[in-house]
Amino acid sequence: LAKEAGITYWVYTDRVSEAQLAEAGKLLGGHVDFRLVFFEDLPYGGGRLSDAMDNSDPAVIKHNVQRVTAIHLMAEAARHEDTAVLLLDSDFIFSNGSLMEVHRQRMAGARSFAAMFMRLSQEGAAPELDEAFKEAGGKGLDGPGLVRIGLSHAHPITWGFSFDGDQFSAYPTQINWAVKESGFVAHCFFPHPLMVTPGGAPYFSTMDYEVLLRSAEDEAIHLARSSDDFLVCKMTHDAYLEGELRTGERTVERLARFAIDNTNLRHRLFMAQPIRFSAGGAEEAWAEAERQSTNFVEAVYKGVELLLASITPGDAKSLVYVKSFLGPIEDYLSPQQHARMKGWIPPSKPPPG
Repeated sequence: LAKEAGITYWVYTDRVSEAQLAEAGKLLGGHVDFRLVFFEDLPYGGGRLSDAMDNSDPAVIKHNVQRVTAIHLMAEAARHEDTAVLLLDSDFIFSNGSLMEVHRQRMAGARSFAAMFMRLSQEGAAPELDEAFKEAGGKGLDGPGLVRIGLSHAHPITWGFSFDGDQFSAYPTQINWAVKESGFVAHCFFPHPLMVTPGGAPYFSTMDYEVLLRSAEDEAIHLARSSDDFLVCKMTHDAYLEGELRTGERTVERLARFAIDNTNLRHRLFMAQPIRFSAGGAEEAWAEAERQSTNFVEAVYKGVELLLASITPGDAKSLVYVKSFLGPIEDYLSPQQHARMKGWIPPSKPPPG
């Protein structure tokens, strides 16, 4: 990638971590302009970001720091012409060739690149990944090879999104359809904004909810749809999100209500497109899974239409959600903003009779 484009690699961290990152800086320095940006130096709220972090709720600190630093990075990039931003996370693992796929799509005209990650169990996947990377001799792992490890050591929430699993997520941002032992087809509302073109308005929630839609029109957003071409994994401890698994319904009505209450109509751009996480298998099996999954998603949005038509006048809470769902992305109220408003939005009125 460095042969095709100039790269500046920014790391946002605290000053005490500088020594720990020295080796990485030397390794990357031959290919990129490697920069460290310290929380202690970033202005925030009349003080420094580090001060706010010291006094933050641990439950929200990650996403808040991520938002502040991402906005800072995009503002810095906006000062330069012909520049795109890759928004990485510290636990991302890419298949070999993935960053070049992002570059190819950008050269083909994409202003933003969206990607759904495959979440791995850190307890199970880390030792096998370590061994696999050693065996690869520095060449990296291809998409099918990384998916195989992911299927053997998937994070519990991955199976919690399965359409035919024993448990289902209490917060269904994604639905997966299994393709025998070969992988799964996924549909998701909120893919990660891996690449964006800076210059859009600031965002106010986690970056997955609105950065992509604020950064480009629908036709200029590319969604990675095959792990053979692009794959990013995210490795997380098993305890993460363990409270979100339960025996729940995978019904059209439930997903339709979730869409109205938590998404904007433009998120349909992502939800409508099947994404393959493939370790092989027959094309016929993949095509059949895509047919079933796409039919279900279409039914969900038919259900959305019926629910919108049933809302009664004077139902203030429902009207707030409807405005957020049907309005422009600038008026979208993410779940984080809904949480801040909780308590002063009037409750929904029960239907008459």
